[in-house]
Amino acid sequence: MPEELADRRDFYRIDDTVAISYQVMDACHQPDSKYFPFNNEAEIFHLSSNLQTLESEAHHLLRVINDKNRAIAQYLKNIDRRLQLMGNAIASCSSELLNLPKQKVSLSEGGLSLNQADPLPVDQYLAIKLVLQPSHAGLLITGKIVKCDKIKTGYHNRITFEHILEPDRQLLAKHIIQYQAKQRRQQLEQSKQESSS
Repeated sequence: MPEELADRRDFYRIDDTVAISYQVMDACHQPDSKYFPFNNEAEIFHLSSNLQTLESEAHHLLRVINDKNRAIAQYLKNIDRRLQLMGNAIASCSSELLNLPKQKVSLSEGGLSLNQADPLPVDQYLAIKLVLQPSHAGLLITGKIVKCDKIKTGYHNRITFEHILEPDRQLLAKHIIQYQAKQRRQQLEQSKQESSS
Protein backbone atom coordinates (compact mmCIF):
# COMPACT_ATOMS: atom_id res chain seq x y z
CA MET A 1 0.00 0.00 0.00
CA PRO A 2 1.50 3.39 -0.93
CA GLU A 3 2.61 5.45 2.09
CA GLU A 4 0.28 8.37 1.25
CA LEU A 5 -2.75 6.05 1.13
CA ALA A 6 -1.73 4.40 4.41
CA ASP A 7 -1.40 7.84 6.04
CA ARG A 8 -4.84 8.87 4.76
CA ARG A 9 -6.42 5.66 6.06
CA ASP A 10 -4.87 6.19 9.48
CA PHE A 11 -5.94 9.85 9.53
CA TYR A 12 -9.56 8.76 9.41
CA ARG A 13 -9.42 6.93 12.73
CA ILE A 14 -12.24 6.81 15.27
CA ASP A 15 -12.81 5.36 18.72
CA ASP A 16 -15.99 3.36 18.31
CA THR A 17 -17.97 0.47 19.76
CA VAL A 18 -18.58 -2.37 17.32
CA ALA A 19 -19.85 -5.93 17.48
CA ILE A 20 -16.89 -8.13 16.66
CA SER A 21 -15.93 -11.76 16.45
CA TYR A 22 -12.68 -13.16 15.10
CA GLN A 23 -10.86 -16.41 14.58
CA VAL A 24 -7.14 -17.07 14.04
CA MET A 25 -6.43 -18.56 10.59
CA ASP A 26 -3.53 -20.77 9.56
CA ALA A 27 -3.04 -18.75 6.33
CA CYS A 28 -4.17 -15.51 4.69
CA HIS A 29 -7.60 -16.33 3.23
CA GLN A 30 -9.68 -13.64 1.54
CA PRO A 31 -13.22 -13.03 2.86
CA ASP A 32 -14.80 -14.49 -0.29
CA SER A 33 -12.62 -17.64 -0.14
CA LYS A 34 -14.20 -20.98 0.77
CA TYR A 35 -11.51 -21.32 3.45
CA PHE A 36 -12.53 -18.12 5.23
CA PRO A 37 -14.16 -19.23 8.52
CA PHE A 38 -17.14 -16.85 8.33
CA ASN A 39 -17.87 -17.14 4.60
CA ASN A 40 -21.17 -18.98 5.14
CA GLU A 41 -22.79 -16.23 7.18
CA ALA A 42 -26.57 -16.03 7.05
CA GLU A 43 -28.19 -13.45 4.78
CA ILE A 44 -29.25 -11.46 7.85
CA PHE A 45 -25.57 -10.66 8.53
CA HIS A 46 -25.22 -9.03 5.10
CA LEU A 47 -28.70 -7.44 4.91
CA SER A 48 -27.84 -3.89 6.02
CA SER A 49 -24.52 -3.94 4.13
CA ASN A 50 -26.25 -5.02 0.92
CA LEU A 51 -28.95 -2.35 1.30
CA GLN A 52 -26.31 0.35 1.82
CA THR A 53 -24.27 -0.89 -1.14
CA LEU A 54 -27.36 -0.79 -3.37
CA GLU A 55 -28.10 2.73 -2.14
CA SER A 56 -24.57 3.83 -3.10
CA GLU A 57 -24.88 2.22 -6.53
CA ALA A 58 -28.20 4.02 -7.17
CA HIS A 59 -26.96 7.41 -5.95
CA HIS A 60 -25.86 8.59 -9.42
CA LEU A 61 -29.17 7.52 -10.99
CA LEU A 62 -31.10 9.31 -8.26
CA ARG A 63 -29.19 12.51 -9.02
CA VAL A 64 -30.11 12.22 -12.72
CA ILE A 65 -33.77 11.62 -11.82
CA ASN A 66 -33.67 14.57 -9.42
CA ASP A 67 -32.49 16.86 -12.24
CA LYS A 68 -35.50 15.85 -14.33
CA ASN A 69 -38.23 15.38 -11.72
CA ARG A 70 -37.71 16.29 -8.06
CA ALA A 71 -41.01 14.78 -6.91
CA ILE A 72 -40.09 11.33 -8.23
CA ALA A 73 -36.59 11.64 -6.75
CA GLN A 74 -38.06 12.54 -3.34
CA TYR A 75 -40.44 9.60 -3.55
CA LEU A 76 -37.57 7.21 -4.38
CA LYS A 77 -35.49 8.62 -1.50
CA ASN A 78 -38.46 7.99 0.79
CA ILE A 79 -38.73 4.38 -0.37
CA ASP A 80 -34.98 3.91 0.13
CA ARG A 81 -35.22 5.32 3.66
CA ARG A 82 -38.08 2.94 4.47
CA LEU A 83 -36.05 -0.02 3.21
CA GLN A 84 -33.10 1.07 5.35
CA LEU A 85 -35.34 1.34 8.42
CA MET A 86 -36.82 -2.11 7.80
CA GLY A 87 -33.35 -3.59 7.28
CA ASN A 88 -32.11 -2.02 10.52
CA ALA A 89 -35.18 -3.25 12.42
CA ILE A 90 -34.73 -6.80 11.12
CA ALA A 91 -30.99 -6.75 11.83
CA SER A 92 -31.47 -5.34 15.33
CA CYS A 93 -33.80 -8.27 16.18
CA SER A 94 -31.43 -10.91 14.81
CA SER A 95 -30.06 -13.18 17.52
CA GLU A 96 -27.00 -13.78 15.30
CA LEU A 97 -26.11 -10.07 15.46
CA LEU A 98 -27.32 -9.50 19.03
CA ASN A 99 -25.11 -12.31 20.34
CA LEU A 100 -21.90 -10.87 18.90
CA PRO A 101 -19.82 -9.31 21.71
CA LYS A 102 -19.56 -5.52 21.58
CA GLN A 103 -16.11 -4.03 22.03
CA LYS A 104 -14.49 -0.60 22.07
CA VAL A 105 -11.97 -0.31 19.26
CA SER A 106 -9.85 2.27 17.51
CA LEU A 107 -10.96 1.89 13.90
CA SER A 108 -9.66 3.12 10.54
CA GLU A 109 -9.89 1.98 6.93
CA GLY A 110 -6.50 0.35 7.38
CA GLY A 111 -7.10 -1.60 10.59
CA LEU A 112 -8.16 -1.58 14.20
CA SER A 113 -6.77 -1.91 17.68
CA LEU A 114 -8.48 -3.33 20.73
CA ASN A 115 -7.77 -4.24 24.32
CA GLN A 116 -8.18 -7.88 25.33
CA ALA A 117 -7.55 -9.94 28.44
CA ASP A 118 -5.38 -12.32 26.38
CA PRO A 119 -2.69 -11.58 23.78
CA LEU A 120 -3.26 -12.29 20.10
CA PRO A 121 -0.39 -14.05 18.27
CA VAL A 122 1.68 -11.51 16.32
CA ASP A 123 2.05 -12.17 12.56
CA GLN A 124 -1.00 -14.46 12.54
CA TYR A 125 -3.98 -13.84 10.28
CA LEU A 126 -7.49 -13.29 11.61
CA ALA A 127 -10.89 -13.83 10.06
CA ILE A 128 -12.87 -10.85 11.38
CA LYS A 129 -16.64 -10.50 11.52
CA LEU A 130 -17.43 -6.84 12.27
CA VAL A 131 -20.84 -5.19 12.67
CA LEU A 132 -20.92 -1.39 12.61
CA GLN A 133 -23.37 0.45 14.86
CA PRO A 134 -26.05 1.76 14.50
CA SER A 135 -26.34 0.73 10.82
CA HIS A 136 -25.83 -3.00 11.54
CA ALA A 137 -23.63 -3.20 8.43
CA GLY A 138 -21.81 -6.54 8.58
CA LEU A 139 -18.26 -6.69 7.22
CA LEU A 140 -15.99 -9.70 6.70
CA ILE A 141 -12.29 -8.82 6.81
CA THR A 142 -8.94 -10.61 6.76
CA GLY A 143 -6.65 -9.01 9.31
CA LYS A 144 -3.08 -9.52 10.45
CA ILE A 145 -1.95 -9.03 14.03
CA VAL A 146 1.01 -6.66 13.80
CA LYS A 147 1.60 -5.74 17.45
CA CYS A 148 0.59 -6.86 20.92
CA ASP A 149 1.55 -4.73 23.93
CA LYS A 150 1.10 -5.63 27.61
CA ILE A 151 -1.05 -3.06 29.45
CA LYS A 152 -2.46 -2.92 33.01
CA THR A 153 -5.77 -4.52 32.05
CA GLY A 154 -4.41 -7.14 29.66
CA TYR A 155 -3.12 -6.60 26.12
CA HIS A 156 -3.44 -3.94 23.43
CA ASN A 157 -3.62 -5.72 20.06
CA ARG A 158 -3.09 -3.93 16.73
CA ILE A 159 -4.49 -5.45 13.56
CA THR A 160 -4.08 -4.33 9.94
CA PHE A 161 -6.70 -5.12 7.33
CA GLU A 162 -5.04 -7.32 4.70
CA HIS A 163 -8.13 -8.08 2.60
CA ILE A 164 -11.49 -6.37 2.57
CA LEU A 165 -14.01 -6.56 -0.26
CA GLU A 166 -14.48 -3.22 -2.05
CA PRO A 167 -18.16 -2.73 -1.07
CA ASP A 168 -17.21 -3.40 2.57
CA ARG A 169 -14.28 -0.97 2.37
CA GLN A 170 -16.62 1.72 1.04
CA LEU A 171 -19.13 1.07 3.85
CA LEU A 172 -16.33 1.30 6.41
CA ALA A 173 -15.08 4.60 4.94
CA LYS A 174 -18.65 5.99 4.90
CA HIS A 175 -19.17 4.91 8.53
CA ILE A 176 -15.95 6.60 9.67
CA ILE A 177 -16.74 9.86 7.85
CA GLN A 178 -20.31 9.93 9.22
CA TYR A 179 -19.04 9.19 12.73
CA GLN A 180 -16.51 12.03 12.55
CA ALA A 181 -19.15 14.43 11.18
CA LYS A 182 -21.50 13.50 14.04
CA GLN A 183 -18.73 14.14 16.58
CA ARG A 184 -17.97 17.55 15.03
CA ARG A 185 -21.67 18.51 15.18
CA GLN A 186 -21.86 17.45 18.84
CA GLN A 187 -18.73 19.44 19.70
CA LEU A 188 -20.10 22.50 17.89
CA GLU A 189 -23.42 22.28 19.73
CA GLN A 190 -21.63 21.80 23.04
CA SER A 191 -19.45 24.88 22.48
CA LYS A 192 -22.54 26.89 21.52
CA GLN A 193 -24.26 25.84 24.74
CA GLU A 194 -21.18 26.65 26.83
CA SER A 195 -20.79 30.09 25.23
CA SER A 196 -24.48 30.95 25.73
CA SER A 197 -24.44 30.03 29.45
